[in-house]
Amino acid sequence: MSGVQLTYFLMTIVPTALLGVMLFLGLDSGSDVDMDIGGDVDIDVGMDANIDIGDLDGGPGVFSLRLILAFVIGFGLGGFLAIAYNWFIPHWLVGIIGGLTIYFLVYLLLRLLYNQQSSTQISHLSQKGRKATVSIAIQQGKVGQIKVSDVKTGLTSYMTARSYVEDEEFRKNEVVIVKSITGGVAKVISAEIDLN
Repeated sequence: MSGVQLTYFLMTIVPTALLGVMLFLGLDSGSDVDMDIGGDVDIDVGMDANIDIGDLDGGPGVFSLRLILAFVIGFGLGGFLAIAYNWFIPHWLVGIIGGLTIYFLVYLLLRLLYNQQSSTQISHLSQKGRKATVSIAIQQGKVGQIKVSDVKTGLTSYMTARSYVEDEEFRKNEVVIVKSITGGVAKVISAEIDLN
């Protein structure tokens, strides 16, 4: 094996091992290079507008560590195969083509996985009339916290809550009903009281 062929071989093996270690140890979270491009637009009336390109389109970053390693793997594999099988195309060109191909395929896979993520948010206003469980006791005239589960999505949210009736208190784990929501604070009544 020549020195160039060994270099291409190592360019395939080392990034693959790094990706494997990152996967099994969970080191790939937050390993992306963040690129924020900002700008201020001043208009004669004195308005400012900031534009962050990263906020316009979500998904995998173009210069993420995973994608860079995928390019290096493809480059090494293409160059190694070009030398091993004596292809008529220069090995460095096959490496670039292989790197871009693997980069593009991994980018498409990461983009697909990103788009499959759930981004459901629970609207607090939709919790009105639902049963909830007190997670932090609600004392007389003070606020506490309730846990509300959305039956449709199965998601759970926590809300600040106070008693709808001034002199009523609720212990932890007591079941209540959300009577109204004002300013992000739920007003609750006992589940034993009829809502009509």
